[in-house]
Amino acid sequence: MLVEVVVRPGDNATLPCDCEIVEGQDIQWVNICPSQIQPPLIISAYDSTLKPIPRFSVFSNDASKSYDLVIENITEADLGLYYCSRVEKKQIMQNSILFEKDVYHTGDTLIKLTYASPDIFVNIFPLEKPPEPVDDSWQCWLILQTVCPTSSLLSAILAFVCGYTCCHKTVLKESEGRQSSSEMQRQLIQERDVLTEVCYASLNVPKRGNRWSKSN
Repeated sequence: MLVEVVVRPGDNATLPCDCEIVEGQDIQWVNICPSQIQPPLIISAYDSTLKPIPRFSVFSNDASKSYDLVIENITEADLGLYYCSRVEKKQIMQNSILFEKDVYHTGDTLIKLTYASPDIFVNIFPLEKPPEPVDDSWQCWLILQTVCPTSSLLSAILAFVCGYTCCHKTVLKESEGRQSSSEMQRQLIQERDVLTEVCYASLNVPKRGNRWSKSN
């Protein structure tokens, strides 16, 4: 079973072991770092008291009857896979020679120690304050207050222009009517004067048959 433990740089982490303690047997933690070419790091519960490894400690867990691994001030080099094993010392007879062999009983849990993704860092430590929701009601009210008076003023201007145009046309028509009447009267007077002159001239013309008498 794979268990993922997410940490940040500088954190401390406690990794539980699922191998129970057996008297006379050691508990060992193994760290495998796939990104680095180096031998696995082996942390022994028995040797940790005699040869401690900086930032790595093994503590007895009475609840699980095992040894948990504690990592302090985690760095990128500490990331990787961790598992624990119970080491049994077993004697083997070979060619009439007695040998001692380590038999490993590995637990069922494989722990992956990894860094949190950048998105999680942003959620934990937000760089910027999220923008507050904007209330648009005041903007709508401002638009209405601006558009309505403008519409009323525009309507008044259009009404004034239309009224002025109609009145101007009426005045022009009346003026043209008065001018045409005056011209007609003036033409009638001129024609009457011409007729009068013609009639007066006709009265002064001598009649035919009248002769001038010669005086003796």
